[in-house]
Amino acid sequence: MQAIVAFDSQAAAFANAVWRQTSAHSAFADSKAAQRCSYSIATTAKSNARCSKVTSESVSQFLHSGSCSNAAADFCGGVLLKYLQCCGRKRCSTPGHAIRAGTNVEEPMYEDGDLYEAPDAYGGWKGIRKSPLTEAWEKRGKLVTVAGYEWFVVDEGPETGPPKSTILLLPGLPAHSYSFREVIRLLCEAGHRAIGFDWPGFGLSDKPSPKTFGYRPTDILDGLEGLVVALGLEKVTLVAQGFLGGTSGIQYAAAHPDHVAKLVIMNAPLREDCRLPKPFQQMTLPFIGAAFAQDPTRLADLSFNSSGPYEMSEDDLQVYRQPYMESSDAGFAALAAVKNLDLKNDVARCRALLTSDAYRTPTLLTLCSQDKWLSQPSDLIATLNGRPWFSTTVLDGAGHFAQEDWPEKVAAAIRRL
Repeated sequence: MQAIVAFDSQAAAFANAVWRQTSAHSAFADSKAAQRCSYSIATTAKSNARCSKVTSESVSQFLHSGSCSNAAADFCGGVLLKYLQCCGRKRCSTPGHAIRAGTNVEEPMYEDGDLYEAPDAYGGWKGIRKSPLTEAWEKRGKLVTVAGYEWFVVDEGPETGPPKSTILLLPGLPAHSYSFREVIRLLCEAGHRAIGFDWPGFGLSDKPSPKTFGYRPTDILDGLEGLVVALGLEKVTLVAQGFLGGTSGIQYAAAHPDHVAKLVIMNAPLREDCRLPKPFQQMTLPFIGAAFAQDPTRLADLSFNSSGPYEMSEDDLQVYRQPYMESSDAGFAALAAVKNLDLKNDVARCRALLTSDAYRTPTLLTLCSQDKWLSQPSDLIATLNGRPWFSTTVLDGAGHFAQEDWPEKVAAAIRRL
């Protein structure tokens, strides 16, 4: 593999754009090595101001650390060099084409036109087109400002008459409001007001730097309190799902019994021995964890397809990949959120709140039979059984993201509480 060209600021921008492209380009579909290689080049160029070049040796070392073959490195390096040569191309009369540096040969300035607009020969990439499903979902929502940051919120209700109740849906990592799209529709058809949102750093919400937004559990809880105030919600049924959403919802319900009429807990980490799922564990590893946090296929495909019995459709996966393809800010936000998960203490805190004598909020614990990330908290269930405000239900066939697997069963369980 030949040496990669020296990086100036323009080349660094192209390296980052190349990485974003390789994550979705069909030529890389079976080569995670290519994604690791392009990430190595992009991040080294962007984060180390004193780095004048990225050599084949540095890339090879990175690849070998991930047990990648030299053949994959060669393959990736060749494609990357082709794209990096955009920096030296000249404009020509053919739309979407340029003249290769040092030649008179016209060639396409990019491939895979379904997702990417052609780059400007002198200024970089014009941007990434949103997938049709992302665009449609964005049109259904609005931006709500909370403590200076914009949260994406989808707030819908019945077509006629006042809503029977207001239901606030808290997504778990790495999902966002899109995961509740069918649940929202079903709840509205049944006469309820349903509200989904994206946590800061995820989906279509702002993605502040970890230097300005902590992404700690306390920051998430403060943000949730601010969102409830901004939306003017007085009494809600809270649906708390997964990592982050589950533990945050339980703690919010315990702290605000006057605001939470009912609580539905869906696949929240409540066992004392629970651990982070493998996709999240890998993000906590030194150096290489940052690379994993910038990999759309790891944060989307691996997360959703490893957490239950079903494979998500390509169109839906593209919605979850989109934020990580558009900006590295999404990956850094996800990395900060995972690293700041105080899982052991959060689990202990939630268990103590649920078993305390002061807790009286009607609560439904949903048990999903095909959740591959979390096991049922049998000891906690045994402790809570018999308390008049506590009940359980089994969502047979649903995985960790039950709202994606069986939205009909999720909506029915919420309505029954």
